[in-house]
Amino acid sequence: MLMATRPLERHAHEHEVFILRGKALIRGGEREAIATQGSVIFISSNEKHQFKNISKESAEFLCIKEPLFTT
Repeated sequence: MLMATRPLERHAHEHEVFILRGKALIRGGEREAIATQGSVIFISSNEKHQFKNISKESAEFLCIKEPLFTT
């Protein structure tokens, strides 16, 4: 659940983010986009990114990343 602004961050893994509820400003690299319910965002490995809730309600998202371990 996103109630404010997440810090600008980067990770070694790539991941996908699904917006389940609310509205968020997504910053990725040099780009910005507004994401709403149903939006899907792909974030490359080591790409700087940030999420900011821009609605009056909480924003909710699901983040899926590559597995830590593979078999």
